[in-house]
Amino acid sequence: MKHINFMGQRRLAIIMSAVLLLISLGSLMVNQLEWGLDFTGGTLVEVEYGDSADLDAIRSTLETRGYPGAQVVSFGTDRDVLIRLPADLDADGSDVLQVLRSSTSDSVELRRTEFVGPQVGDELREQGGLAMLLALGLVVAVAYGTDRWAARRRRRREFLRRQRQGATPDRHGGREG
Repeated sequence: MKHINFMGQRRLAIIMSAVLLLISLGSLMVNQLEWGLDFTGGTLVEVEYGDSADLDAIRSTLETRGYPGAQVVSFGTDRDVLIRLPADLDADGSDVLQVLRSSTSDSVELRRTEFVGPQVGDELREQGGLAMLLALGLVVAVAYGTDRWAARRRRRREFLRRQRQGATPDRHGGREG
């Protein structure tokens, strides 16, 4: 069996982990998190075009018609479009539909409109934090249990080795006979 010296590389591993951690934290501070609609609240509008939808044209139309910050993504087929509007716009799905219909000769149908309140985001954030703490606790418990099991196995192996050599340890750890 080949012996791999993991502990000999521990300094390099610690340095690499620290560098990657600092890069991650720096990126998080510079770019920050982009909270989605579920966390900030807002309106979700799903529309279907008769032909293939031009997402860039839809974005620019919404931007120029008073819906800044609208997120436009393809949803399902290339004719289905999902539009996420921030909560501060106080938008209605029928208003967005009228803007889209006036900007194209293609048929546009409203499939659904949903309002998502920021309360949902608060619950998701809380539950996500609890799930992360639970996962961390389980990882620590498994690591502790594995370490205890390995230590018990080493002691048992040492005990059996001593028995084969003809000496048994007494209850104080010394040798008899």
